[in-house]
Amino acid sequence: NIYIYMQMQFLKGPLGPPERPSGLGGAHQPFDLQNSIGFEKVNIQSFDFRILNYFNKKYPDIILAVLIDNDLGPQNNLNKLGFIPDIYSPNFKLLDRSHIIFLKNQKIKILPWTVNTYDDIADILKLDVDGIISDYPDRVIKMIE
Repeated sequence: NIYIYMQMQFLKGPLGPPERPSGLGGAHQPFDLQNSIGFEKVNIQSFDFRILNYFNKKYPDIILAVLIDNDLGPQNNLNKLGFIPDIYSPNFKLLDRSHIIFLKNQKIKILPWTVNTYDDIADILKLDVDGIISDYPDRVIKMIE
């Protein structure tokens, strides 16, 4: 089955108070959206661990995705994050079979980004990921079907 979810991405911002990082801007209460479509169809994603920690404490039921653009590996990144997110979302070029095994053992979904070419989509699908972030979802759907 093919599912489409809404992702809300919060970018890195200047350091704000620990209880509400300033990278959140005015969007620290985006949950009117939750009333209409529910938490199960929305996830918050960010490269900024402070923002993810804020949402983890303030809204523990929302799905959180940690975006990764470094080569530290999942275990080191999760240790730095300080909690187990629902989704680990690395640059697809950083993902390998050992990462998949580690993350699946932790019961963390794997959602690599940004996978655009047919060859890259095919290679990532072979890794048994839980989803793909792409600028061309039609290509991903075509490869799955």
